[in-house]
Amino acid sequence: MILAALLLTAALTQDPRPHTASGQLDLDHLAPRAANPRSQTSEPDIVAVFRQIYANWTPTCDAAAIAGHRIAFDVTLDAEGRIVEGPTLVRPQQDPAWQAAAETARLALLRSAPFDVPPDFTGGTYRPLFVTARACALASEADED
Repeated sequence: MILAALLLTAALTQDPRPHTASGQLDLDHLAPRAANPRSQTSEPDIVAVFRQIYANWTPTCDAAAIAGHRIAFDVTLDAEGRIVEGPTLVRPQQDPAWQAAAETARLALLRSAPFDVPPDFTGGTYRPLFVTARACALASEADED
C-alpha cells in the first residue's frame, strides 16, 4: 500500500544535520522543526498527518528527469490541521523538471489541508520532504496490484 511505505521526512530546527545515510530523517524520526515543550503530539501522529499528502501527489513518473528529486517545504499547521504559513520551498532549484515536480508537491500539500489531525495535535512548523523516486516506485507497485 502506498501510504504504508511512503518516505516523508522533516528536519529539526535544533539539529539541521542529516540523521540517516541518505541525508534525511525517515518517517520513524519525523519531528517538528520548532520544538514546543508543551506539545503533546507524538511523532507517529505527525507522520500520519503528513502521509495524507501522498494521496494527493501525482508526480509525472514517466519522465526520466524526475527521478531522484527531493523537494522540501517549510509549512506551519495550526491545531486544527490548517496551513497557517507556507508552504515555502526549501532550497529551490533552477532545473525545470525539479520545478515541475515541486509545483505538483506544493499543490498536493495545499489540497491535503486541512489535514485530519488527532485530538491532541498541537500544530507547529514542519519540513515534509517529497521524494519523487520513492513516490513513483510506490505508485508503480500500486498499479501492479
